[in-house]
Amino acid sequence: MNQKITALSNFVNQLDYTAIDLWFSDNHAFIFEPEYLIEIHQLLIGCDIDGLNSFTKLIRAWIGFIYGDNIEISLSMRSLQNTILKSPKEHSLYQGLLALCGEIYAIDREEKLQKGLMALNILGNDHESLFYGNANLTLGQIYSERNAFETAANYFEVAHQVFDTLGCQFLAVISDVNKLLNLYKLGEYRRVIEESERAQRRTSKFNVRQEKEDILSVYDLPIGMAMLELKKYDLAMTHLEVCKSSIDSLKMFHLHGLIEWMILKVYLNKKSFEALNQEIKHGRTTFSSLSSPLIEGIFDYYSLLYAYDAGEKIDPVIIERLSLLLEHQKHSLNFILVEMMLQLQYRDIVTFFTRRELEQLEKNVILYQFEPLKPLISQVFNKLSLELSDRELEILELVASGKTNDEIGKILFISTGTVKWHLNNIYSKLEVKNRIQALEKIKLLGTFS
Repeated sequence: MNQKITALSNFVNQLDYTAIDLWFSDNHAFIFEPEYLIEIHQLLIGCDIDGLNSFTKLIRAWIGFIYGDNIEISLSMRSLQNTILKSPKEHSLYQGLLALCGEIYAIDREEKLQKGLMALNILGNDHESLFYGNANLTLGQIYSERNAFETAANYFEVAHQVFDTLGCQFLAVISDVNKLLNLYKLGEYRRVIEESERAQRRTSKFNVRQEKEDILSVYDLPIGMAMLELKKYDLAMTHLEVCKSSIDSLKMFHLHGLIEWMILKVYLNKKSFEALNQEIKHGRTTFSSLSSPLIEGIFDYYSLLYAYDAGEKIDPVIIERLSLLLEHQKHSLNFILVEMMLQLQYRDIVTFFTRRELEQLEKNVILYQFEPLKPLISQVFNKLSLELSDRELEILELVASGKTNDEIGKILFISTGTVKWHLNNIYSKLEVKNRIQALEKIKLLGTFS
C-alpha cells in the first residue's frame, strides 16, 4: 500500500480528525488517481462526517459524485448546510457540486449555469490549481448539457491543460475525453480519432501499472464512436470493447449507458442480430439491480429494433414502456433519446414528431451543429407524410364503425394499450387531438369514405 494511504489509514483508525483534515489539505491532488481513489473512498466512509472539517467534507462529496453515490453526496452536503465556508477553494467546490447535482437539489438550468460560473469566478487570479481545473471541468459539463458543444470543448481543454501541468493524469484524461466527445457531436470525427490516438501515444510512458493503461483506454470511447459514424464497424467495436473493459475496471459508472448504447448500435448496423440479442440479455442481467430508466430504455429500444429488423414479433409491452420514457423528451437534445425517437418513427413503430415538430427539431440541430442527428432527421423527413400504415387505416376504420378500444383489440388480437398507441400515432400524423377530429380529417383527405 502507498505510504500516504497507510498514513491516512492510521489516522482513521486512531480517529485523529485533525490529522485526517491536514492529510486531505496536503494531498487533495493526489487522491483523484484511480489506483488510490477506491481505498480513500472506503476510508472516508468509515469516518464520522461531523468530525471532518468543511474542506474534507467537500472532498468526500466530490468522491461520492465520481462514484455516482447520491446518498454520500447528500450526507456530505447536508453536513455543510450550517457551515461557513472560509476559502475561495471551498466555495468553488461547493458551488460546482451544486451545479452538477442540480437534479438532486431541484436547481433549474439557468441556476446551474450561474453556480458553475460562480465556482470559476470566485477563484479570482488562481489559474493553476486543481480547483481552477475542476471549475473549468464543471463548466464544460454544464455547457455540454446545454448543447453548446464548442464552448464546452474549450472549457474541457483548459481543464485538461491545468490537470496535465499538475500531473493529475486521471483528471487530465477525463477532461480531454470530454472535449473529444463534444467534438464528436460537432461532426469532427477524423479530428477526434487523430487527437485521441495522439494522446494515447503521448502518455504511453506512464503505463507502469494496469490502472494507467485503463486510464488511457478511455480514449477508445471517442475513437470507437467516431469510427461508428464513419461506418468502420469492426474497428469501432474493437475500440468500444477495450473502453468498456477499462471503465468497468476504473468503476467509471457515469459512462455506462453511453458505452452500451454504442456497442449495441454497432451490432445493429452490422445486422449481427444474434450477437445483438445476446448483448441485450447480458446487459439486462448485469444492470438488473441498477435503477436507471435510461439504461433500461436503451435495452428496450434495441429489443424493439432487433425484433423489427430481424422480422420477429414486437412486444407491445416494451413499446408502451419505452414510449412512456420518451414521450416528454421531444424538446430534448439528448442525442441518445432523440435518436431513439427518430429511429422508432422511421420504422413506423411509434410516431413522436409531427412535421411541424420535426421542422423545429431540425432547426435546433442545425443551430447547435449537432451533426450525428442530421442524416437521421432527413430520413424521417423523407418518409413523414399524412399517409397512414395499413394497420392504422384498419384501426381507424374500426373506430369509424363505432368500435371501442377494447373491441378493436379483440378483433385485431392486440392489447388495448397497443390500440391506444396506434391511435396516438394516427393523431400525431394527422395533427389532431381525438378520434372525431381524425375521422373528419381523413374524410377530407379522401382516404376512405
